[in-house]
Amino acid sequence: STQSTWGVYFFSSVFFLWFHSGMASWPDEGDDREFDDAEEAIADVRQDDRDCVLFLIDCHPSMFERNSEGEIPFCNAIHCASLAYQDKIIANDQDWLGVCLYATKAKRNHFEFPNIYIFHDLDVPDAIRIKELEVLLEDFKEFDEYVGHHPGPFPLSEALWTAQHLFNHIPKKVAYKRIFLFTDDDDPTSADPIERTKCIQRAKDLMESDISIELFAQRRGTSRPSDPGASDEKPPTTSHGSPTGPITYSPSTADSSSGPSLFPKPTPSTKSLSHAPVTSGQSSPSVSVHGTETRLTNSSFDVTLFWQHLIYVGEQEYTGSITFYNKAKLSDLARTSRKRLFKKRSQGSFNLTLAPDSDGTGMEISVQLYNPTMKATKARFEWLNADTNRPIVLDSRMVCEDTGAELMADDLDHYLVYGGERIYFTKDEIHTIRTQFGSPGLKVLGFKPRTRLKPYHNVTHSSFLYPEDTRIRGSAKVFWALHRALIEMDRMAIGMLVPRQNASPVFVALLPQQEVKDESGQVEPPGFVVIYLPFADDVRDIDKLPPVPPADPVAIQAAKRVINRLTVDFDSSEFENPALQRHYSCLHSMALDREEIEEKEDLTEPDAKGMAYHRDKIEALKRLVFPEGDPIPQRASKVQRPDITDIDFPALAASGKLASCTGVQLREFCRVNALRCTGVKAELAARIQEHLKAKQL
Repeated sequence: STQSTWGVYFFSSVFFLWFHSGMASWPDEGDDREFDDAEEAIADVRQDDRDCVLFLIDCHPSMFERNSEGEIPFCNAIHCASLAYQDKIIANDQDWLGVCLYATKAKRNHFEFPNIYIFHDLDVPDAIRIKELEVLLEDFKEFDEYVGHHPGPFPLSEALWTAQHLFNHIPKKVAYKRIFLFTDDDDPTSADPIERTKCIQRAKDLMESDISIELFAQRRGTSRPSDPGASDEKPPTTSHGSPTGPITYSPSTADSSSGPSLFPKPTPSTKSLSHAPVTSGQSSPSVSVHGTETRLTNSSFDVTLFWQHLIYVGEQEYTGSITFYNKAKLSDLARTSRKRLFKKRSQGSFNLTLAPDSDGTGMEISVQLYNPTMKATKARFEWLNADTNRPIVLDSRMVCEDTGAELMADDLDHYLVYGGERIYFTKDEIHTIRTQFGSPGLKVLGFKPRTRLKPYHNVTHSSFLYPEDTRIRGSAKVFWALHRALIEMDRMAIGMLVPRQNASPVFVALLPQQEVKDESGQVEPPGFVVIYLPFADDVRDIDKLPPVPPADPVAIQAAKRVINRLTVDFDSSEFENPALQRHYSCLHSMALDREEIEEKEDLTEPDAKGMAYHRDKIEALKRLVFPEGDPIPQRASKVQRPDITDIDFPALAASGKLASCTGVQLREFCRVNALRCTGVKAELAARIQEHLKAKQL
């Protein structure tokens, strides 16, 4: 505790002197700084962090039978793939997605495997692919005619082999390779022990190629309609409403003589692909298994019969990462697949130093920093050439104000104003000042009771710390030993974090978080929650406020009754940003050539219908707080509109003196008369002149 207090005081003093020596200006009152250094540090995402996901979907006849929820499992799987395409276009259009169907009557793959149909090769998602998936959801007639089902046993090992070859022949480097497998068969190799051994070997090959499998188990149905309209309940369509009509497409691989272009005949591949398993690397991804010990009697899907055995080859050897989900309802399945679609990507990796010496060295372990919360924003727009519609490349250069000559980097000086004088710095001096706190890392300075952490100590959103054993072996053991000790002692660690190179140091509190599970799996992971602490300069003193007269006890009781009646269970994850949803709905409709824009429900609006049931209690509170004759205070408008009632705009227009008005007054006139309010002052005056002239005529 003494070491921690000394460290906090020492580094606060150093940072205070550095901050006020002219290296950074203190923000104004209205400046929303909000810990810029920490934000920039944890938002550094690697460019090669691409994700690649292949949807491997079972097409046995049982996948087309309606389940207990009245939904078709195959349609649910295609719907999840369509949502994944839409989400990836918005979140990261550099990721690769594909759809592969197995147990089909037709074949379409590079290896001439029977009963395997590659509907979409691995590639970046686009609008045409989304439309093709929507057409596939409309009607099964084309699917039955050109793809069909394979009713007999299917060698699953060939589907896994095909998936591995698709991943191994991606032309670009990807960081994550995953298979989303949708099936309702809990034991596809029950009658063939040889095929069972092949599947386990293929799963091991996938693991060696850093390819993980995530299993989405489907509940079996009871009856299969001949088409979606054969039942009272329609199959699920996309979240953008029912398709307007049948659509045909002509991909480059289509054969005009093979019927509808949605299901073209496979063209001969020019690639020379070996049938031998290809492996790359020996690293083992982490294994995540949910529900593997539970027999699912309600859904007739028992993961222990076959799928659990894909995980283990030996007692200590894993064949891949298999996550088990059992969802019958489309909304639950779509929510789960969306959560799994976006990979938990680390925001940075560095060393955590325990018991640092005077020179800053000590026992080091490797950790990774994750960002659990970040504000969702609209994507940046790009400037396009009006003639070619191609992106414009911006080129900025420094030019001398006096001579107009272009300045090179050596011609520039760096200075800051301090005390009315310019203090000049060289590049080496600036680099020395920025790196005086050492290389990126986290140093534990001491420990404090958890009760010492106050809510107002949070200056920005928190991060999450987790061990990494790949760089320093044994890091996880030390990490969990520290984690367990702090939980037992009800304490937290205080450290100094330099998140990245040239970043300013920040003080953090490491709060140990225990793992939380429910019947569906892990809810909260174990690790350390990183709370960013303020410096002494960040804490502001609040002037003593005038005393407030106490409220009437009767009014207090009435307010309690209103609060109790209107109390709700709030979870921010259940509310989407309506502005973002509207923005992306417009983009989606434009990309897919839709005439109508899907209306998104604004869940942030108050529940007026629910509040109406308690109107009597709300009115009783208003009568107690605001008696008759006492006006209810109204909220003041933030926008102060200019008063233009005394301005004779027709007379000014007739005399040509509209330019004597201010731009604010001209815009207010345009607003009142429903005219366009954009443009410079001269444009506004001309617009008003034309409006008044047309009004006289």
